[in-house]
Amino acid sequence: MLLRITLISFLVVFVVLVYAGLVFVSAIKPGKIVSPQTPRTYGYEYERVTLVTGDGLELVGWFIPHSRSSATVMVGHGYPFDKGNILGPTRFLIEHFNCFYFDFRYFGESQGTHTTFGFDERQDVAAAMAHLQSRTDIDPERIGQFGFSLSASTFIQAHHPAVRAMVLDSPFLDLESMARDAYRFLPGLAKLPLIWISKLYERIFLDGRMEDASALKEVAQVFCPVLFIHGEQDTQVPAWHSRKIFEACPSQEKSYWLIPGADHGETFSLNQAEYQDRVVGFFKHFLENNRTAVRETKSE
Repeated sequence: MLLRITLISFLVVFVVLVYAGLVFVSAIKPGKIVSPQTPRTYGYEYERVTLVTGDGLELVGWFIPHSRSSATVMVGHGYPFDKGNILGPTRFLIEHFNCFYFDFRYFGESQGTHTTFGFDERQDVAAAMAHLQSRTDIDPERIGQFGFSLSASTFIQAHHPAVRAMVLDSPFLDLESMARDAYRFLPGLAKLPLIWISKLYERIFLDGRMEDASALKEVAQVFCPVLFIHGEQDTQVPAWHSRKIFEACPSQEKSYWLIPGADHGETFSLNQAEYQDRVVGFFKHFLENNRTAVRETKSE
C-alpha cells in the first residue's frame, strides 16, 4: 500500500514538473510568426532598418516617413506576433506621423533564442530609441510610443527619458500575475505548485531575470503623458492589470479608457473611429502642440 502511494505521488510530481516545464518553454519560445505584409502592401514607402542591441542581437525594423510631420511614433507588437501583425490596425498613425516598427528579440525577423517578456527587451527599446535619436530627418524631441500588450508592458519597463508621450493598450502587470491568470482554471491553492515550479525553471534557465519583468514596478519612473486603453472583457490580460498600472503611474497627464465588450486585441476593431480620434489626438497634442507637458523630475 505504501509503495503504491509512493508511486502515485511520484507520478503526480513528475506530471506536474513536465506540464509546468512544457508551459514554461512554450511561453518563452512560442512558434515564430513572420507576417507577409510590409508597409508597401498598403502603399507606403519605407526604409528597412537593422538595429544592434547592447547584447549583440540584430533586430529588424521599418521606418515609414511622413512628408509633413517631424514627430515620430514607435509602434510595438504583441505576443507572439511581429511588426507586420500590428501594421494593419495601426496604419492610421502613418497618415499623421513618421512611424517606426520593429520586431522585438526572438520575434518576427529579429534574432534571439527566447523572449523575456520585457526585461531583456529593454535593450531592444534602447537600440530603437538610439536609432531614432540619430536620424536627421525627424525631431528627436518629438518621439512617442504606441504599445500593445507585450510592447505596452515593455515600453513601461524601458521608460526611456526621451519619450514624450505613450499610448499603452492592454499592458500586463508582471509575470507572476500572468502566470496566475494562465492557471486560473485551477481552483484555489491548486495553482500555486505550478506557479512555484515555473518560477524555479525561470531561476534555473534564465538567471531569474524574468522575475524583474514588472510594469507595475517600473511605471513609477514614467512621468510623460500616458493614455491607457484596455478591453473590459479581456480574457488574456484582464483589465485590472492596466488599472493597477494606471493608478501607480506618477504622470500628471494620464488617462484611462476602458472599452466595453472588448476582448484582447479588440479595442481597435470594436471602436475604430473613436480609437483613431483619441490616439491621434493624444499624440498630436503632446508631440506637436504641447512640448512642455512632460514632468521629468523623479519622485522622492
